[in-house]
Parts: sequence; structure tokens; C-alpha cells
Amino acid sequence: GARRSSRPRERISLALAAATVLLFPFGGLPRETERASLPFQFSYFYAADAALIALTLLSLPRLLAAARRPRGAEGATWLLLFTLLAVAFLVHPSAWGVDVLLRILAAAALYRTVADLAPRERGFVAGALGFTAILQAAIALLQFVGRGPVGLQFLGELGDELVSYGG
Repeated sequence: GARRSSRPRERISLALAAATVLLFPFGGLPRETERASLPFQFSYFYAADAALIALTLLSLPRLLAAARRPRGAEGATWLLLFTLLAVAFLVHPSAWGVDVLLRILAAAALYRTVADLAPRERGFVAGALGFTAILQAAIALLQFVGRGPVGLQFLGELGDELVSYGG
């Protein structure tokens, strides 16, 4: 049978991973990071970030252990990606660079958490992702039919009319 998480840390990680996935589609609050008008100089705090920050902090010991002994191509790829981004940040430090490094670290934490789950628990996170995708598709369909927002600005929906591209 499948292994079931009995340790509190694993159960909390599972709940945080599911919460992160469920909150992914909801909007962010822009935060000016530097005095400039370029779009990449803004970072966003998304609804999922609260759960993702907690998951990252909870996963730090496991991530540090994995960084000391990367296993196979998967571990080497994460380590190489983070190292390249860290070097780029050292060459050109910016608030946006910090944001990117933290998001890569958070993505690694989410990946490691889901990879370490038992198959049934992974199915729970996949179900949360599927639910989120269906919800987003339903909202998109309502926006398309109504030719604009459906009144979910409190969840991060943009208030702009839909833009039509092409013919």
C-alpha cells in the first residue's frame, strides 16, 4: 500500500502545497521595487505567496541537504539554475533579482515537497491543480461570453475589457 504521512511536518507540507496550487490563479498586488517605469522592475505579491513562503521555510533543511548532494540530472539542473541566477544577481543586483531568486527557491521547495509525497498525497495536490484549472476555465468562459470581467476583482481579476487579437 501507499505510504501515508504521519509526521506533522509532512502533513503541513502537503496542506501548504495544496493551498499554493489552489491560490495560484488569484491576482497579485504590484509593489514598486525600483524608481523606474519598466514593467520588469515591479514585483508582485500573489495570494499563493503566503503559503509558498511558509512551504519554502519548512523545506529549507531538505533543500540544503539536496544542494549538498544533488542526485542525478534533476538535482544538478536545480542547482545549476539557482547558481546561474545567483551569479547573474551578483553581477547586476536588483530588487527584481531577489524576487526571481526567491521564486526559484520556492519552486524548488514546491517541487521537492510534491516529489517526496506518497502517490495518494501527490494525487491530492494534482486534484487541487485540476480543480483550479477547471475553475479558471469556467471564469474564462464567463468572461468570453460576457465580453469582459465577471466581477471578481477582489480575487485579482483585471477590470479591463477583453482584448481581441487577429481578424
